[in-house]
Amino acid sequence: MKMFPESTRLRINALSVEEIHLYLKEDFSFETALGLEHYHSPIPPPLRTAIEERILPKLLAFPQQHLFYTQWNVVDKTINTTVAGIVFKGPPNHEGSVEIGYGTLPDFTGKGYMKETVQVACQWAFAQQGVKKVTADTSPDNIASQKILEHNGFVKVREDEEFFYWELTR
Repeated sequence: MKMFPESTRLRINALSVEEIHLYLKEDFSFETALGLEHYHSPIPPPLRTAIEERILPKLLAFPQQHLFYTQWNVVDKTINTTVAGIVFKGPPNHEGSVEIGYGTLPDFTGKGYMKETVQVACQWAFAQQGVKKVTADTSPDNIASQKILEHNGFVKVREDEEFFYWELTR
């Protein structure tokens, strides 16, 4: 398991293929394997689809780029429980850009976990070779996600009917 630099209250770990398979079981084998307190929140269908159709196939096809294709598990160190997750949607492209996606478990929204997670993830990304920009998109009605990005210095660069597009440059 690889980790981002820790923040004061969060531990953010890159999951292995085996850990992701345990996570998908939703039977507490994931929490047991990682030594976490048992907390159950059903995996939202869009996340399950992303894991099964994008994350796992990319991890298997490009193991050398594991950190840019895996799911990162966000744990509150005080309660030793998963509170959120974040992903990179691939390694830096030809422009040095990486895209992030993230989500907080329902019982833990509004507590600042994702502001902190995005900050640490961006610090980690900019320390990687070739990364010059971090991007994200939000739906126009997802005000909370927009505030998280703004708090972390992202700038909205364009929008369409489906998404607002954000970037943070080094």
